[in-house]
Amino acid sequence: LIQGSSGVSKIVFSPDSQRVMCLETFHSLSPWNQLLLDGILQTNAVGGIWNPIFSPDSKHFAYTLSANGAVGVVVDDIAPKRYADIYPESVTFSPDSKHLAFIAVVDGKAIMVRDGEESKEYNTFPSGINGNELDPVMKVLFSPDSQHLAWTAHRHGAYRVVVDNKESPDSETVKGLRFVPDTTTVDYFDGTKTNTIDYIGSTWDHTYPYTAKVTATSAANSEPAVIADASKPTPTDAVDFAKTATAASANLS
Repeated sequence: LIQGSSGVSKIVFSPDSQRVMCLETFHSLSPWNQLLLDGILQTNAVGGIWNPIFSPDSKHFAYTLSANGAVGVVVDDIAPKRYADIYPESVTFSPDSKHLAFIAVVDGKAIMVRDGEESKEYNTFPSGINGNELDPVMKVLFSPDSQHLAWTAHRHGAYRVVVDNKESPDSETVKGLRFVPDTTTVDYFDGTKTNTIDYIGSTWDHTYPYTAKVTATSAANSEPAVIADASKPTPTDAVDFAKTATAASANLS
């Protein structure tokens, strides 16, 4: 411990288990946190510090720093651009460790910052900013190949999904946002149905309400047959329903 430290408030190991960050607290001093990486005090890591993280390849690190009335995301101990505030738990490295994204606040509005580039403005999240928890609807994630970014935005009392600046229609909530494996789509549950966006194409596909039945007609039978029936109201079931309907339709053709 550093002299005067009140103790270690957080310890974070790198994914390869070879590096460690320690966040020390100083109740009697201002600024009140200091960060040590592999036992070495980081020069810019003095102030209010939240959510220290390592990149997936363990070569980079980042944390949210509040000092002198402004907030920034420090990456590899490089002094950051400052914002009015930042949602600490939104700070996310891409799978290939080459990109970083987070949600910041400017003039009372929320923006996405990706590799230093800023999105248009949205409303801040209703739950406010908490240094320890992510808003239950907020989500920030990169695609498996690290080339695309999806996140949940709040605007006019509703939520929408943004993928590479393409927006979904508004919905009451967004749950289960994910990149669908081996496709160019993301899907999410809006409280009623699962929605899908092709982020390479140009259209949204709002499909698979839980109460729907998918029918098809085979060459051997002119009567339409029910090939899938959505009955369980969970995002996973809705996705499974979509897969079942698609496969069954192919078999009938």
